[in-house]
Amino acid sequence: MASIGNKAKGGGWLILYIITGVVDIFQIFATATGVGIVASEALEAIMPFVLAGTLQFLLKVSLISHPSRLLSIIGATGFDALTGGVAPFWILDVWYVQRTVKSEDTEVLSEMNKEAFMKQNIAQPLYSNGRRNVTTSNIENTENQSRPVVMDGVRAPGGGLNR
Repeated sequence: MASIGNKAKGGGWLILYIITGVVDIFQIFATATGVGIVASEALEAIMPFVLAGTLQFLLKVSLISHPSRLLSIIGATGFDALTGGVAPFWILDVWYVQRTVKSEDTEVLSEMNKEAFMKQNIAQPLYSNGRRNVTTSNIENTENQSRPVVMDGVRAPGGGLNR
């Protein structure tokens, strides 16, 4: 089971949004004006590696265990190449990855809460499949009596208590 780390923290994501937003604006401006097209093309080649490295090593977001995240980076690279740098939209790729990380963290947290709930003794039903489950209070009561209170899932008449 995956653990919830610092992936959900906002500081690293904010920095990533700022970086990708600046790169997007620069690429759109460079392509529209014709100034800095070489730099824009260089960013187009470098940006997938910067994005993947930042996600993998800085934010600890696994790209290998979730191929859709890696495919989104490859898709953003392809989309950027198809539009000639006019519409890079790296920021949308960061949004998609953050959304998948949040949903994964929510699922992990839900599973952890479910496991913690199931470990509590008070949450367990007293009966299952028509038989009473043995509880610690039943075991303590039977130690002081000559015969068990519950035998094969059936309680003796009168409650099984000897007074």
